[in-house]
Amino acid sequence: AVVSTQSTGVSLKVALGHGGGSRAVNHANCTVFLISILFLVCNGSFPLSFLVLSIFEVKETFPGYPFFQMAKFTFPLLNAALFPTIIILRKPSLRKRYKGYVIEALKAAVALSCLKTHSHTRGYIPL
Repeated sequence: AVVSTQSTGVSLKVALGHGGGSRAVNHANCTVFLISILFLVCNGSFPLSFLVLSIFEVKETFPGYPFFQMAKFTFPLLNAALFPTIIILRKPSLRKRYKGYVIEALKAAVALSCLKTHSHTRGYIPL
């Protein structure tokens, strides 16, 4: 966490134009900054929710209880899902490579949706 915070500070300094690096270095620093922020937000939610639930002895009747329960497990999973997404979106060669996969997946999803919609209009019950 300390290394992540330090790299976030350096990346923020460079991203704001206070660093003297090249365009490639700035791009890499911005990527590290985005990943660090994602890590801090997503993985920081687990200890925070644990502290709130244990220190304040939050009961199930507390209005925010479901959020804290969900945050313990969902945010780290969100970090795991978004980390490769950031890498793919930040690197042009990966973005170009996966663009075709995403387009094909969306086409398949639309086709499947159209099939289900079409079967509903004929009175069929989908499986």
